[in-house]
Amino acid sequence: MHSRKLHLRKITLGLIIAATGGVSQAIEPNDPLYESSINLGPNILPIYYQWGLPALNLESAWNLSRGHAYISIVDTGIDTDHPDLTGNFRPQFSNDFGSGITDDYDVDERDDNLVGIGHGTHIAGIIAATANNNIGTASICWNCSIMVGKITGNSDAHHTDIKARALKWAIDNGTQIINLSSGGTTHSYLGRDGWTCDDLFDFASSYNGTIFEGSPLAARIDYCEALAYAEEMDVVMVAASGNGVRTEINEIHFPASDPRTIAVGAIDITGNATPILANSIAVNYDGVDTTQVADDENPPETHTVQFNHGPEMDLVAPGFNILSTFYVDATWNDAYELDNPYFKPECADYIDITTPHTPSNPAGEHEENDYLGPRPGGDGYGPCSGTSMATPHISGLAGILRSINPLLKKDQIKAALVTHATINDPDDPNPTIPNNDYGYGMPDALLSVQDVLGSSDGVQLNNRLTPLFSLNTVTGQDSFYTTSPQMAMAAMYGAMQPQPSSGQVNWYSTGPATPGYNSFPKPGFWWTETPHASVYILTTHNDPLNEGREIVPLYRLSYQGAHGSNNLNVDHAYTTEQAGIDAYEDEYYKLDGIEGYIFSRNESQPTGTVKLYRKYNPTRDDHAIFPESQLSYMTSQGYTQNSGNEWIGYVYPNVDSDWDGVINGFETILGTNMYDNDSDDDGISDGIEVNNYPYGDPMDPNN
Repeated sequence: MHSRKLHLRKITLGLIIAATGGVSQAIEPNDPLYESSINLGPNILPIYYQWGLPALNLESAWNLSRGHAYISIVDTGIDTDHPDLTGNFRPQFSNDFGSGITDDYDVDERDDNLVGIGHGTHIAGIIAATANNNIGTASICWNCSIMVGKITGNSDAHHTDIKARALKWAIDNGTQIINLSSGGTTHSYLGRDGWTCDDLFDFASSYNGTIFEGSPLAARIDYCEALAYAEEMDVVMVAASGNGVRTEINEIHFPASDPRTIAVGAIDITGNATPILANSIAVNYDGVDTTQVADDENPPETHTVQFNHGPEMDLVAPGFNILSTFYVDATWNDAYELDNPYFKPECADYIDITTPHTPSNPAGEHEENDYLGPRPGGDGYGPCSGTSMATPHISGLAGILRSINPLLKKDQIKAALVTHATINDPDDPNPTIPNNDYGYGMPDALLSVQDVLGSSDGVQLNNRLTPLFSLNTVTGQDSFYTTSPQMAMAAMYGAMQPQPSSGQVNWYSTGPATPGYNSFPKPGFWWTETPHASVYILTTHNDPLNEGREIVPLYRLSYQGAHGSNNLNVDHAYTTEQAGIDAYEDEYYKLDGIEGYIFSRNESQPTGTVKLYRKYNPTRDDHAIFPESQLSYMTSQGYTQNSGNEWIGYVYPNVDSDWDGVINGFETILGTNMYDNDSDDDGISDGIEVNNYPYGDPMDPNN
């Protein structure tokens, strides 16, 4: 006989999607350059068009989740003043390694990277330009925090050791995802064609000479150790497969060829990984540009662009004529720099008169409006092509998935992408999957998001609960809370920003153990081995109990500054309102990001929730947030002052009545029985079905 079931609310408002499939209501951001409805005709695409976002089916996915993960961009830096990037850029989690100055947070690339101005800025805009703000372009992960490791500068910034230091910095600071829109041959990174990091380590172990710090061999070892460090900390690494147009070597570039990364190739709007370019450009390499505009008497020539390919390819994503943020009036990778006059458009904050739409018409066909004519620069937005542009599409989508369930392992995130990828090869209607050109194909954002959200009683969930890990440091006198295991580990190892003015601070995990999640990715000290959390919060903006209503984000801010004689003092504060952010920033706090979502204090209290209190301890200069059951204890510890409202919203307490690994609050959302650890009597506990990816359905005895 089946256990008593709590009826799961049917979530409608166009968001209902049966577990077996369906349609989600699409949402179009109001950014003026997004313009997804534009259609000039077959194979004719306007410059002002972010075609890659709807191609990934993001318009439907955004209704379920818009993302708030911490994503590192190890690249050439970014335009720190760009109005579409300032909202999500986190200077406190960024560093300039290209200049050789390890404490320089000015990662703006304009002053010292005259050859490649704009590459990192373009990548950042694809991942996390502020979306739906009536400015410029949209992005994939609307609320993701951008952490920048700048690797290009006046020093010899392409050296492997600089890239290794940037990777380690990002991991130390708690990044959940790293975007690597760069790479090279295995020879350039590892010293030999076809080598792997294991080959390098084997060589180093048998090397008879001294491995000097700063030597090429030491730098290569450092880079491979950085990849191993990312693996240990369960960081998702997404890397570009490389652009065959640049070189005669078309194998997948390293580190994309390393199995610890997700290797990404590029496709055009037709789904073609080897796009055909129609172009009338003829370049004379004595410096004379003999460009002609195509017309009916001078039809465009056709040329094939070959992106790198190989058995290591995992996924492809939009990477041709991708519109994103840029330095005003800047350009890089023009026809001369590429040594290939047919790889258009130029990557720039302008489009010259010879730039075709994407993709150009097939050979023998021509439309008079194939060419827009000059598009003026000066607006800070422009197109570019390459696997560098495809890679951040996957990084941003991984950010959304890791926001929905930050406890998923990196390989589970990859599986959620690969499982729902398809190949749309215009030259092969029945392609082999996976294959060297496409890997498993291009992901479907909606299907991947649905997968990571899960379902119960055959109904698609629109939210999940996750622990808000609670940590404390005695020396720094700070309370710290995060939903990210990587951020928690960074705090426990004492590497996370902000660092104190002198010395090092290590946090330790406190409170009740988290049911169903027994260990952080890489336990270190004895007290870090068991994660702890007093409360659980939600992972998307959707109210799981009231259709059509949104809940509020829980923002985290940080401050570093000595308090009295304590030079180790740091402080983290939390708010749910823009007014709260403004008030803390007026006191020199910096916004770190969004940890998740909670029920608004302005709504009726949901059943089973508790008030989340926020109190300030003036003796310790510390803000703490905690459930109302701890109010008396925290008051006795000196947390007596309000910092704005005394309590900021409703959350679920860490209570698991049937010991199945699912707290009571999550069972309410799932519709399962919080007093029966196997609600559908299928012989599998609710916790296993809910926590272990790929998920089962805790209310379906057949799933």
